[in-house]
Amino acid sequence: MIDAWAENYIAGKEQEFPIVVINDLDKDWQGTIRFRLLNKGVVVSEKSKPCKVESLGKTKLVFSLNLPKKLGKYQVEAALLQVDKEPIKSLRDFQIKEKTSHPPNQSSIDKL
Repeated sequence: MIDAWAENYIAGKEQEFPIVVINDLDKDWQGTIRFRLLNKGVVVSEKSKPCKVESLGKTKLVFSLNLPKKLGKYQVEAALLQVDKEPIKSLRDFQIKEKTSHPPNQSSIDKL
């Protein structure tokens, strides 16, 4: 579901996280997509959007998030919420790091 695969993001920057919702049922699906940023299991930020997907179809939502300035390990969670059912979750782990203040060494680029 979460279509973001980077292992590192830059502290304090706005980041978009695409969410792909696939409906493999023979009837339309409607519910809420909840998106959370977690640090050590604690919710740092939470957003939600309504979502509807036609039978055997898919749709894409994008959640924008201002990443914290605090460095460390984080996790994003996208969850399909439905009444009287357990949420279906997608998780991605990553680290928030400082932006490199110097350009890459030219000699290392030449070796590529």
